[in-house]
Amino acid sequence: MSLKQSLRKQKLADNKVDELTKALREAKTAAKAAQKAVREELITYIGEKVLDQFHLESKVEVDQWLEKTKAKLEENQSRNGNENFSNNFH
Repeated sequence: MSLKQSLRKQKLADNKVDELTKALREAKTAAKAAQKAVREELITYIGEKVLDQFHLESKVEVDQWLEKTKAKLEENQSRNGNENFSNNFH
């Protein structure tokens, strides 16, 4: 193999290394972009689930509070109604 052929092969190999290096950089950039997109999507998903859970827990708490308040109101009305009824006959 002549020096000229050897240099040509070396040049082709160098070009191939440059192409592969460029492709690797592009793949890394694409992977980072995909990772960022997935991370953002996951954060959004988790945030929505946490918010849904918060709303659900809040709704349960509000419903429980309403039930307790309604029971107290009915108890007070019942007691006041009985007192008023008793007061009317005394």
